[in-house]
Formats: sequence, structure tokens, C-alpha cells
Amino acid sequence: MNPTIKARNVIFLIVFHIVSCVSGFSAEMFVSPDIDSQSIVYDAINRLQNQSLVPRKLSGVSTMTDAYVRSIYLWILENNKEDINIHAREDLNLIENYLTQREMSSTKIKDFSFEMNLKGGAWFTNSRSISQLETDARINPLLNELGGRFQSQGGQAWIEPHFTARFGGWSAIEVAPIFPLGWNREDSNLEFKPSLYLGYFKLGSGAFESTLGRFTAKWGQGYSGSLILGGHQLPLTGLRIENTKPIVLPWWLHVLGQTRFNFIVSILDGDQKFPHSVFVAQRLSILPKQWLELGFAQSIILGGEGSPEANIIDLISETFGARVGDITQTNLSNRNFMVDYRFTFERLGNLSLYGEIFWEDCCGSGRWKDLSTLWGIRKPFRVGQIDSEVTVEWVSTIEITYRNSVFTSGFVDRKRILGHPIGPDGMGLYVFLKNKLRSKLWSTLEVAFERRGRKQVDQYLAPISNQFPSVQGIDTRLRAILSPTYHLSNNLILMGGMGYEWVYNVGDHHLLTRLQVVLSGF
Repeated sequence: MNPTIKARNVIFLIVFHIVSCVSGFSAEMFVSPDIDSQSIVYDAINRLQNQSLVPRKLSGVSTMTDAYVRSIYLWILENNKEDINIHAREDLNLIENYLTQREMSSTKIKDFSFEMNLKGGAWFTNSRSISQLETDARINPLLNELGGRFQSQGGQAWIEPHFTARFGGWSAIEVAPIFPLGWNREDSNLEFKPSLYLGYFKLGSGAFESTLGRFTAKWGQGYSGSLILGGHQLPLTGLRIENTKPIVLPWWLHVLGQTRFNFIVSILDGDQKFPHSVFVAQRLSILPKQWLELGFAQSIILGGEGSPEANIIDLISETFGARVGDITQTNLSNRNFMVDYRFTFERLGNLSLYGEIFWEDCCGSGRWKDLSTLWGIRKPFRVGQIDSEVTVEWVSTIEITYRNSVFTSGFVDRKRILGHPIGPDGMGLYVFLKNKLRSKLWSTLEVAFERRGRKQVDQYLAPISNQFPSVQGIDTRLRAILSPTYHLSNNLILMGGMGYEWVYNVGDHHLLTRLQVVLSGF
């Protein structure tokens, strides 16, 4: 396995260094930590984009760095001096305060900076985690927020300090241990299990970065999750290579428009069918037109202790998608593919239509029936002084999605699906309403209708109850979660959450109460 991984790393390092040099962005960019996926800065940039004050950004990869945010901020100041209204000014001030705290203001960047942020909170729920059959994954829908931190029924208080530093514009680090103290209702135990949630070292030049350690990843267009790397998994452990700012390729390749490359190699947990299997994923995102974004991705799991034997040539071929021999004889990996798109209509108030088309390498019930899909529509709007955004999303997966007859753990790492949390053989309808109620008050309302195990069959199309007699029917859930956020000061953010879930097949109902405090700027 190691020579295969090293060979791919060398190839991608060479390609990315060439791309970085020809992109023309090196003078603007420097290596900096990633932004938290739940940061209010994300929403501020999206609202500015809704007003067409920001160049259209690639939304298929959520990784955003402090340096990229600064480049967007400077672009707005330079190109929209006369067009910034009071709503946009509030978001610009928020971004400016964020950058100032990180010693990255519009006029000065320090070669070295160090910062500590502190998160903490508490939650309680009587919602139990459920298994996603024929995989090792479990999910607790009421706790299924980005980042995959929590799953258990009961209550928990936790703190999570984040330490970040930048060095000379060419490297950065982030370390974030988590200290949870919880009462687990499923086994009535009081638990204290500290762990390293995030921890990585970045090295790069210009728009190109390589990240080694434990890092987050979310690909695709879906808001509820995406079909490859949906964002609800725990941070991956391994290597990530990417250009964090879109580039325009030279020569005739400029027709692709803004372009981002992403390559990930991750070592999975030791509880896999083949312990410490290797997860490899590649993605290409392009913006050939301001109204059209396209993405192409694949992910693969192979190797691990006791996995099917293969020589180095076979493993390299497998990684690049060229399987040797018939799949029934040389099933060396579990692989899937995804194509995603987004159409944005500026004349219709930046209305977006988007989707993902996903398929496994083998072997569903029919050519067109092999596809899992996600479709969505998003529309920003303003009512009086309230900036709002509504998203409606539908996802459907088939019986073989994330499952495999050899790699029976499925596309899973530490009990979390490396894809959409609906899991295999599922359907979900989601509505999200985001509101900026006041300059420092936001809210998000999520309503979801989900069905898991729709066909009641396994990956061989046999009744699922043959393997799991306890399965008595389709798991059907209706859920609503309201999450307000209040920006108390530059250094303090207060987040809350209340949720309700009704489980139809057992006539059960669940409640969630959550309080989260974020301290920053230390």
C-alpha cells in the first residue's frame, strides 16, 4: 500500500506546484488555518454573494481558509465602493472584525500569529442512535450536525479549545482537543473520553496547500449532506492536497474557468472489516460560466489488514479506476463516483438549482436504477429588514449505496458514513430556512422527512430481515430543529438549539435541547 500512496502523492504534488506557479495568485495568497464549517463568516460571505457583491465562488468544496476570506474582503472593498448597502456593510464589518482578530487586516499581515478560541456547550436528548444496516455506521438524526461530534442518547457537557498559528506565510497549524463529559442513557454510564478532534500541519505556497493530520472535509452541493464526503463524518486522518483559492489554468484549459483540485488519502479506523483500510478521494470543481458550476469526484476504499492480496501494479490500477480482471474475481476495493452541478440565475434573485448524481462501481438492480441522486433549489430573499434564504432538498439512495460484499464495513469511518447521513436505501426531504433577523441575530430552521430501509432488502436484494430479524419495517421520521445564533461581541457567540422528532414505525417521539457558547479572540 505505501508505494501506491507515495506514487500518487508525488504525481499530485508536481501537478499542483505547476498549477500554483501559473495561476497568478501566489502573490495574494499565504498559508492559513481552515475556517470552522459552522462559522458565521461562511454565512456572511454567502449573503454578500446573494447581493452579487462577491465573485461567484465554487460551492462544491467547503474548505475555506482565512487567507481566502481576506482576498474576498479586499476584492469587495476595491470593486464595490459605491454599491455597499447597510445590510452588506454589517456583514463586511463582521468579516473585518474576524480578520483583525487573526491579525490579517486589510493593511497588515503579521508573519507570525497565534490564537486560541474556546468552544463549549451542553445538550440533552432522548433520541437513540440507530444502525445503518449492512454497514458499521450509526446515526442519531437529532444530533446529526456538521462535524460528527456526538451520537449517544443522554446528555453531555463539553469544551473544545482551538489553537491556531501561522508561520511566515508558508505554514500553519491547528490543534483542537475535545473534552466531553456525558451521561449515556443507552448504558447508564457517566463517561469522560477526551480525544483529538482536529490536529493538522499545513505547508504550501500561493494557492496550493498540503495538509497532514486530522482535518475536516465536505464535498458536493447538498446542504443536508452530500453523497461523497457529506460533512457529517468526523475529521479524516491523513493527507489532503488542494488549491484553496480557485485558479484559472493556462492555454486552452482556461475555458474551464475557476478550477479547484482536491486529493485526500485517509487511514480509516481499526474497527473496519479490514482494520486501517485506506480511503482515497479525488475531486475536480470548475466554474466555466458564472451561472454554471460542475464537479467530478470519486472515492475508494482499499487495503487494510487482511484485505485481498494484490501487487503494487494492481493497487495503482485500482486507485486510478482501471480494475484488473472481473470484479467477481478481483474485488480489491469499494469505489463510487459522483457528478454534481449548480445553476445560478442572477436575474431571478440568485436562484440556484443544484444536484448530485452518484453511482457505485457495481452491481445494483438495473442500469438507471443504480443511481443515487440529490436535487435542490435555493432562493435568497429579503422581507423588510430581514435577509432570508430558503433551501428545499430531496435525496434518494439505492440498496447498494455505501455497501460492499468484501469491504463489509461500508464507506464508514469511526461509525460515521463518509457520505450522506440518509445512508443506504433511504429517502429524505429537507427544508432549511435561514434568517438574519438583526445585525447580530441569526436563526436556522430545519424540517426533515426521512425514510430508511425503503425496499427492506440487502445489497443482494434479499429481505433485510433475513440478516436482521429485529427490523420490523421502514424507519420513518419527521424532524424539526430551530437553531438561533447571537453575536454578543467580537469575542463571544451564543448558539442554541431545540429539536423535535417523531418516529412513525414505533410511535416514539424525541426531544433535543442544546446550548453552545463560542469564545474567540484570546
